[in-house]
Formats: sequence, structure tokens, C-alpha cells
Amino acid sequence: MNVMLVQGTWGWDDEWWRSASPFALALTRAGHNIINGRPFIWDTELGGIGFGDDDLWGWDAAGRHLQDYLDPKDYPGHNQPENLCIVAHSHARQVVKFATHLGLKVGKVIYVSGPVRKDVDRLTTLSRANIGHITTLHGGKHDRMQVFGGLFDGHWGINRDDPQADVAYVYKEADHSSFFKNPAHFSFVIDHIG
Repeated sequence: MNVMLVQGTWGWDDEWWRSASPFALALTRAGHNIINGRPFIWDTELGGIGFGDDDLWGWDAAGRHLQDYLDPKDYPGHNQPENLCIVAHSHARQVVKFATHLGLKVGKVIYVSGPVRKDVDRLTTLSRANIGHITTLHGGKHDRMQVFGGLFDGHWGINRDDPQADVAYVYKEADHSSFFKNPAHFSFVIDHIG
């Protein structure tokens, strides 16, 4: 499987999504091909904390960039979207939602600790038709950042699993980022890639 790793909010300095990280090396040992010819870059800034949709533009722009990044003209391997899995951490969920809403086709998406946001979901209604299978993973009560990331979206209450997901898993021993930083938790993600 070709795997695209997309870092979450303030994740620019995180190493897990880079090809030499312990997580990426474990992914490669499991037989997957990491798409890393040129790193996918977005500003990883926090959005969604103001009123209205104006502060969602950063995620929208990053989604447009992701769509362009995986364009079959530039990435020939993407002419078979069924062989592509995107692993999106935290608010990278919003980036992937915008990219697939705009037409990016993906065989599988794994949202890891992705805050579910009503405002983004309302603007990306076409995304589900372009994704073959969606899995959500999060770390239960130790994953407070996922809960905080869903605030100010126009929805009251806490929703931790993407409403469009085919399956959802809670790993109670994990926190927001340990899926990628703790080798004991790597399999929580890798086993779902297929």
C-alpha cells in the first residue's frame, strides 16, 4: 500500500511523518511504501477557533495543496487510488476532508485523533464519495487534545468518531500523539492500513 503521512496541528517539528522516523521505518518494515519523494507541507496552524468560517481557510488551502500534491500528473502512482492510504493526525483530518471534497480519490483514510468538526463537515459534503474506507482511531480519555480541537465548531457536545467512518477504534492506553511516538502503539495504526 502507498501511504501518505500528514502531520497535524503544530506538527511541523514532529518527526513521525518524515521517512526516517521510527514510525515510518516500522511502516516500511510492514511492507508499505511511504510517499515521501518531496514532503507534503502545510502550515499546520490551528484553525476553527473564531466565529464563522473565515478561520477554516488555512485547512481549505492545505486541502487544495494536498489534492495538487497527489495529482496523477505529478505523482504517477496515484492513478490507482485504491492503493493509496492517507494517515492523517489531528487537524490533518480537516485537510483531508477538504482535499477529498475537491475531488482527490483515496482508497483508505485513517483519521488518528482527528477532531470531528461540524463546520468542516458542512463544507466538505462531497468528501465521502471520494474515499473508499474510513477508519478513526483515538486514545479515549487520555486524548484531551482531540476533544479541545472539536470546540467552537457550532456543535454542542463531544463527538470523537467521524460520522462517515466505516469503523472506529478507541485505544485507551494511547494519548493524542503516542500512536506515532511510542513504538508500543505503532501497531494501532499500522494494523489498520491493510
